[in-house]
Amino acid sequence: YQRRVHGRVRDEVRMTIECYKTLYETSLLFAQKKVKAAERGKAEMLERAAAIRRQNEILAKEVTRLSARRDSLENWAVEQQKAHESSHQDDLHFLHKTYSRLEEQLKAIHQAQERDRMAWKAEEV
Repeated sequence: YQRRVHGRVRDEVRMTIECYKTLYETSLLFAQKKVKAAERGKAEMLERAAAIRRQNEILAKEVTRLSARRDSLENWAVEQQKAHESSHQDDLHFLHKTYSRLEEQLKAIHQAQERDRMAWKAEEV
């Protein structure tokens, strides 16, 4: 009877050892798969990071280009405004001069008419 029990215990121990071996091998395979997947994921992540860096460089150049264009347009607008103001001032000065001359001519005409009236009145008397 003891031999049978000893045989069963031995068989149970062998089966337990076999289960542990199988579990160990399976866990090694699982770990290897995880490492490979992580390496693939790492490579993909590095590629993505490089693509994002390239895109960032492109966008930084675009920002620089657009900033330069904005500055150029602002300078152009300032120059246009100055030219417009200068032209406006010139026009205003011209109109003031013209008004003054016309006003003087009108006064001269009124004075001439007044002299003519006085002369007629003097002739009538």
